[in-house]
Amino acid sequence: MGWETRGNGRYYYRKVRDGGRVASEYIGAGMVAGALAELDEIDRATAAGDRAAWAAKVEAERRHDAALAEVDELVQGMTAAVLIAAGYHTHGR
Repeated sequence: MGWETRGNGRYYYRKVRDGGRVASEYIGAGMVAGALAELDEIDRATAAGDRAAWAAKVEAERRHDAALAEVDELVQGMTAAVLIAAGYHTHGR
């Protein structure tokens, strides 16, 4: 996306995906095109912030899951130790 110089003028184009193909979409020149370019930049920045927030949330969930897995392993080991100390045993499987 961006401004392209053609001849003596600057024109704003958007890149749009049509299936597997990328095409340039002419937006225009002047103040209206400048305003649309700024809106597109705001949309890109918002999307980048959303992606970063999502990645942080996913990473936090992964750390949480890893901590729960450690606790689960610890509890299973302690349960087995208590049962063995109480005289119970596991059948071979």
